[in-house]
Amino acid sequence: YGDDATFSVEATDAASYQWQVSVNGGSTYGPISDGGVYSGTTTNTLVLTFPARAYSGYRYRVVITGACSSVTSNAVILTIDKRTIAVSADPKVKLTGTADPALTYTITSGSLLTYDNFIGALTRVAGETVGTYGISIGTLALNPTNYQINFTGSTLTIKDRMSVVLSTTSATPTNVSPIPVTVTFNEGAFGFDINDLTLTNATASNFVAVSDTVYTVDLTPVNSGLISRSEEHTSE
Repeated sequence: YGDDATFSVEATDAASYQWQVSVNGGSTYGPISDGGVYSGTTTNTLVLTFPARAYSGYRYRVVITGACSSVTSNAVILTIDKRTIAVSADPKVKLTGTADPALTYTITSGSLLTYDNFIGALTRVAGETVGTYGISIGTLALNPTNYQINFTGSTLTIKDRMSVVLSTTSATPTNVSPIPVTVTFNEGAFGFDINDLTLTNATASNFVAVSDTVYTVDLTPVNSGLISRSEEHTSE
């Protein structure tokens, strides 16, 4: 589908050519003329330009007229296969409690002809808890149905929202200065550093990344009173 079809014949001392078509399996034939998908209908080479798949199964032959007689060639059958296109679902990630991202896809090989388009949508395995859910082809198809889609699925990964716990070995309230604080995330906080801390009435120092989930820092009060802080970091 989407390619030209060409039929040729070789003849000696031919005066004229007339191509014919049968649309009923060879029971009857009729002459064709240039126009639409056809060209070269009175030459030794018949060309069909981008014939639709409805033409698949049609039979063609040519009547060759010489100086004294005419001869009819054997018939050939036009076969138009579906156009193959490879499509891969894109991997997706979301946090628990949030709406699904749009399930998208990428054409990895092949191409659509002008004015042909996809219809329908991908789907995924149901579920909203932390885990991995398969993305499948769903109702995705091509219109018109002239294509063979080779589909590769993917996954939607649902992650838990990042949470953080701050702890200290100092009593509350305390007169210890600086106050040792441990920052513990429920998942890897890659790239988290001292600049991600917003402090009130305190300064931070001695920041140490113990691991990608555990960090330690010393907080030194500026004045007597409460210390407040917030952490700004998103999961990867």
